Amino acid sequence: MCFIIDTDSLINLKRNYPTNVFISLWDNIKDMKLNKELISLKEVQAELSTEDRIFWTTFHDMTGNFFIEATNEEMDNLKELECFKVYDTLWCDGESLADPILICVGLHNDYTVITQENQRSEMRIPFVCNELGVNCLSTNQFFENQNWKF
Repeated sequence: MCFIIDTDSLINLKRNYPTNVFISLWDNIKDMKLNKELISLKEVQAELSTEDRIFWTTFHDMTGNFFIEATNEEMDNLKELECFKVYDTLWCDGESLADPILICVGLHNDYTVITQENQRSEMRIPFVCNELGVNCLSTNQFFENQNWKF
């Protein structure tokens, strides 16, 4: 099983789970990254603050196969998202494209999306994932899914 992680979850992990305290968590993340079971997008990397970007790109050399670029085949799924109101404004306003691309990659590859976004709002990743049949978890649900205990 592979997971693709959103900006807010990367920020949440760094800020709420210090590497010197939650050592087993970070070892698990490193192992999943090395096994290509946990990935993110170049677009997500661009959304991170400079401090967060430095952390994630230097943590166990998270460059390379962690922050990936979506393939043309994965991007073909964008047409599936056109019916969702939230993405009309994203295309028009020049906002970041990380969210829809994250969903496209998850949809194409049957990856589980990890995000901290509100699951009840129609304007958020979990709603769109649910409508398209893409599995979506919060960070804590991801921990439970992996049977991680700290």
